[in-house]
Amino acid sequence: MLAAYMKVSGRCDVHFNVDAGGLTKDIQPVCTHQVFCKSARDAVGAVTFEPKMEGGRKVERRNVVYPLWYTVDNGMDPDNVNAWLAAEELIACSGYPIS
Repeated sequence: MLAAYMKVSGRCDVHFNVDAGGLTKDIQPVCTHQVFCKSARDAVGAVTFEPKMEGGRKVERRNVVYPLWYTVDNGMDPDNVNAWLAAEELIACSGYPIS
């Protein structure tokens, strides 16, 4: 992965909807660095979720946010890395959503 080669840590909040069958759609990652956008989108797109139930029926779940953290061992204390990443500004990934 390019981020590991670059020794870049980061995080993404991946926004999406889950259809009645449990599949993700309308995936919109927002990340601290563009290098994580494709990986975040691919990771969430590969997961099947339990659909939301209303009145005994499966229905779409909207506005789900799934956090992803990417860290590399750069010699920093992990607690300091996590605090730094939590404070980093997230930017919308260009070219998304892709469903």
